[in-house]
Amino acid sequence: MNCVLLSILLTLSIGTTEQEIDKIFVAIGGGDVASLSEYLHPRAEIHVMDKISVYNKQAGIKVLQKFYSEYAPVSYKRIHKGTSKAQDSLYSIGSLTTKDGNFRVYLYVKRMNDKVFIQELRFDRDA
Repeated sequence: MNCVLLSILLTLSIGTTEQEIDKIFVAIGGGDVASLSEYLHPRAEIHVMDKISVYNKQAGIKVLQKFYSEYAPVSYKRIHKGTSKAQDSLYSIGSLTTKDGNFRVYLYVKRMNDKVFIQELRFDRDA
């Protein structure tokens, strides 16, 4: 009985996480920094091409606003995704098409205290 209940709770948790991840994907593809900021960890690692740093939430928001003001998104396509063995973190690789070029997007999120946080978001220019 306890195993069944635990299995159901894990399934519901993973389903909720997937829904939140989908919202993050939509926000990345639409350049929606306000929605991304809801999931941004208080100390998130953000890579924009060659600029890499760990930012507090407010500074991270400014970095994302600057990126999207310079590279207006056209579309976003998820290429690959995976989950940690512990089921508490997910990663995704996608392709962001902008008006000024294409970017490979790497996303790493972690579930903590029933909330999903973006711990790493990376934008590398596609060759």
